[in-house]
Amino acid sequence: VEAPMRSGAMSTARFALEYGREVWAVPGRITEDICAGSNRLLFDGAHPLVSVADFAGLGGGQLSLFGGEVRDAPMTANEGVLLAILREKGEKTVDNLAIEGTMTPADVFSALATLAASGYVFSSGPGRWSAVPE
Repeated sequence: VEAPMRSGAMSTARFALEYGREVWAVPGRITEDICAGSNRLLFDGAHPLVSVADFAGLGGGQLSLFGGEVRDAPMTANEGVLLAILREKGEKTVDNLAIEGTMTPADVFSALATLAASGYVFSSGPGRWSAVPE
C-alpha cells in the first residue's frame, strides 16, 4: 500500500491490520502527503516493502500477484521469450520487449499479464517490467 491518510486503500489496510492480516506498505518521504498513510501503516505494524525480493521471500516462497505460490504451469512460447529477456537483461519497457521478442505490443501485454499473475514478473515502474528474482 502507498496512500495518503484518507483513502480507500488506507481503510482497507486498517481493517486488514485489525483482523490480523498481513499488510505491506511502501515507505515514502515524510514530507509528501501521498506517503503519509503508508508511513502510518508502517508505524502501526505493516511490513515495509523495500524490495521485491523481500516480499517474494516472505514465508519461504515466491508469491504470485494474487497471493498464491508461483505455479510451474507450462508457459507459452511468448511468455518464455519475455521471461528469458527480463531475466537476462533486466528491466524493460513493453516497446523494448516487443522489439527484442519480435512480437506485437498486444502479444507482449497478454504474456506479461499471465506471467505477472503467475508470479514471474512485476511492474517495476510506469511502463516498465522486471523478472521476480529467482
